[in-house]
Amino acid sequence: MSKNPLMPVVFMLVFFCGCVTEYIEEVPNYNINRTLKPGSTTSHYDTSGLEIGMTKEDIKGKWGLPTQIAVSATDSQSYEQWEYCNSYSSKTGDCESFKYLYFDNEKLTSWKE
Repeated sequence: MSKNPLMPVVFMLVFFCGCVTEYIEEVPNYNINRTLKPGSTTSHYDTSGLEIGMTKEDIKGKWGLPTQIAVSATDSQSYEQWEYCNSYSSKTGDCESFKYLYFDNEKLTSWKE
């Protein structure tokens, strides 16, 4: 019986297919009015109140919903990156900089400004 050289590739595709799920979720951003003072272009997301281990519900209570959520999950782990707009262009109103919060299995693990 001859070996098929494509068999390892087929095996890997079958093995990994469906094991990892990744997607990006756009979240309606009601935070813009809540976090910006009239005439301001900078948000007021204060990272000094963040603590490793906080839940997503804790974060929603402090900062509201993020602008975007990127999700990567396996059968046993889930990772999320929450994106918040940190400052807006005074000319266009578009977001110029972001703050990112990272979750591992529903708990805050780190953040980046």
